[in-house]
Amino acid sequence: MFDWDEVPDNIADYVAVERPDSDTESPDPVWAPCDGKEQAQLSGPWIEVGGVRLPVEKKQSLLVPELPAFRGWTAGDPNHAELESIRWMMQKAAMSQVEHVGINSDTSEVRRIQIGPEPPLDEALIPNVEEAKLCRREFSVMSWTFAINHATVTTPILYASSVLTNSTGQAGNAMLYGATLVCSLFLSTLVFSLIGSKKGLSLSMGLYAVYVGLFATAASMCAEKNAKNGSCIEGTSLQLPTMLLGSLIGGIGAGVLWTCQGAFFSSVCERVAKAEGKEAQAVTAELAGSFALVFLAMESLVRASATVLTKYAQLDYSIVFYIFCGLAVASTAAFMALATNFDQPTPRGSVFAKVLSAVSLWSDPKLWVLQCTNLTFGFAAAWLGGYVGRNILTPALSSDFIGFAGAMLSALASGLSKVFGVAAAKTGKGPVVALGATSFLLLAVLSRFVGQPATWGWGVLVFYVLMGIGRAVYESTNKAIFADFFPGEASPGAFANVFVFGTGASTAAFILGATQQDGAEVYLLISFAVLTIPGYIAASLMNRKEDSETDSSSC
Repeated sequence: MFDWDEVPDNIADYVAVERPDSDTESPDPVWAPCDGKEQAQLSGPWIEVGGVRLPVEKKQSLLVPELPAFRGWTAGDPNHAELESIRWMMQKAAMSQVEHVGINSDTSEVRRIQIGPEPPLDEALIPNVEEAKLCRREFSVMSWTFAINHATVTTPILYASSVLTNSTGQAGNAMLYGATLVCSLFLSTLVFSLIGSKKGLSLSMGLYAVYVGLFATAASMCAEKNAKNGSCIEGTSLQLPTMLLGSLIGGIGAGVLWTCQGAFFSSVCERVAKAEGKEAQAVTAELAGSFALVFLAMESLVRASATVLTKYAQLDYSIVFYIFCGLAVASTAAFMALATNFDQPTPRGSVFAKVLSAVSLWSDPKLWVLQCTNLTFGFAAAWLGGYVGRNILTPALSSDFIGFAGAMLSALASGLSKVFGVAAAKTGKGPVVALGATSFLLLAVLSRFVGQPATWGWGVLVFYVLMGIGRAVYESTNKAIFADFFPGEASPGAFANVFVFGTGASTAAFILGATQQDGAEVYLLISFAVLTIPGYIAASLMNRKEDSETDSSSC
């Protein structure tokens, strides 16, 4: 009935069945657990599952010609049925849900002794379609409303040093990123633990709307403009304080928003992987690419609309940004109305511990070596917005094309983020990270050390192409890496650190730009771009070592 030579390798590697010469043969194996301690000898037939030998009563056969009826179906191929039965017994024993498994040769009934609560077999073997649909719906609601809201904020950052005076714009961006850094480090995980991801996202999106409204107000306070390129030469006395206040509010919102979004992303990836029976890393790569696609596509649309409204509709910059403020308010209301409470229970702990949850991960060396991508992106974003935009793009084309260039950047990053998500799932995340680091490196070298970029005309768009490639890697693969390396309860603190380091780099870069220290800024950008790949390799090696040590200790 059963040919032992037909046992597949993947079954034979995990399941070894003693073949009795007769129904009464009773081999006397000894079970030796992995800690070296011997257990009493077992008499009678036995089955070995995952290194554990389980006794079987004489009236029970080790194999059956067909699957038990309670499993819901009967296989037509006896060999296939026997192999499926072995696989089922192996799964149950490995899950510590049964002490021994045997099948009565007369009734084909499965006999088992429970050790712990056993979920229904259908739940263990069949994907949970409804749970998967719920998770993906919530993910879509968050992605679209978040993308609209955030696009209205990233657009003013590009315009800040041109629509406002250079010093006011750079100072405002430094305040924005500095407040984000402090909030991400000390307040974001506390807020998340107190109000959860939905309320946390709602609060921060509302603060974003306030920031855009105050930016529009500051843009209306330009007293004198450059007649040639439209940049602001001198502002009123209230322009700087208005911008700083708005940036402070926006920075607080950003610190809370990204931590809540990161925790939500990690949670939904785990739940989708479990519900659909997929590898967790494959799901993080897929959803990171999907989120980045929507996120960057909407950013591209909003930035392009800024150019259309100012250059062709002849609207003042302040009016355009008031319109964007209205979009931010509408997206916040839509998220509050459509999203449901998707939080997982958070462990209780002291307020001090929650405040310092991001700092608590600093003892993990993986966190530090993985930060090179975040630091590189932070310096690159500030370099593009503060130096390239004002000193290269504006002289080459005019400030009217800042929105167009930014839209091209976002559109490219949007399309590539999905491509990189698929590529990372197939080839691994390392090659994708390497491509992003190379793009950031070329951005720095070409804009600072090659010729006179301000005379390149439309050729200056190459800097936005390079930033788009790096941005796609940052928004998709980089965040998937942090979800892989710091899952579960560690994810809020890990994603808080992503923005602590990224915004810290941008804060330092904007301060250097405001004080005309462009050389130091670009050399820091180059240094972190070069260190990105060695950092990722080091983190991967440390993670593998930890996994092997965990496997050894659990044996």
